[in-house]
Amino acid sequence: DALPIYHDAMDEAAQRALFAQRFMLSKDINRTGARLDGPTLALRRPLELISEGTVPGTMQLPPSGQPIVLLADAPVTGGYPRIGQVSAVDLPRLAQRRPGDTVSFEEITMDEAMERLGRREEALQRLLQRIAQRLESA
Repeated sequence: DALPIYHDAMDEAAQRALFAQRFMLSKDINRTGARLDGPTLALRRPLELISEGTVPGTMQLPPSGQPIVLLADAPVTGGYPRIGQVSAVDLPRLAQRRPGDTVSFEEITMDEAMERLGRREEALQRLLQRIAQRLESA
């Protein structure tokens, strides 16, 4: 089963800002998560959740209104509303950013995410084959 996403719990301005505005990675970034500075995202009304499982890529919205994207060492549970999920294919790109770098988000379907992941895997396999060929000829 998929984890619940509370994107609709954000007010309309926040829903638009998430995909229309740029966010800057704060100095608070590590293997656990990346806090994003940018437009303050607000919920339609306060939302109290019980702690639920999380996975890398989960985007949570704490009371500060500044989203957090969980990275490789994501905690196993979290209680902030989940407002999105960064696709597995894009998560390494986010993790390689540094404090002060800016990022933006676009909404994609699960099918698009799977297609992008498949293309990346194919490119990696081609690269591995080329490396193996060079090592054999050296």
